Amino acid sequence: DPQMLPSRIVQAMTDTSLLFLGYGIADWNFRVLFRSLVTYLERSLGRVHISVQLVPVEDEVTDEEKAKVQEYLDQYYGELKISVYWGTCQEFITELRKRWKAFKNGG
Repeated sequence: DPQMLPSRIVQAMTDTSLLFLGYGIADWNFRVLFRSLVTYLERSLGRVHISVQLVPVEDEVTDEEKAKVQEYLDQYYGELKISVYWGTCQEFITELRKRWKAFKNGG
């Protein structure tokens, strides 16, 4: 029901970029929530969103199979204007801090 969410929440989801951290793509709770968000992501014209992800595969999977999973998810998320950072939340924050410092220092 589109009327369930307060208008301020809908506005925040369509007028800003979203950052997805700390979830498992195979987690059913997240999958249900994400399917609900897709409508709002499609309406957020010109916005780019970011998802921090680990490759969601078992340890015994080959590097080639992992690459195929990443390629598929990059394409899927790309259609929703979501850029994927492949790594841990800690790695993402470290990279973000480094880039922020460089930006503030004019570089």
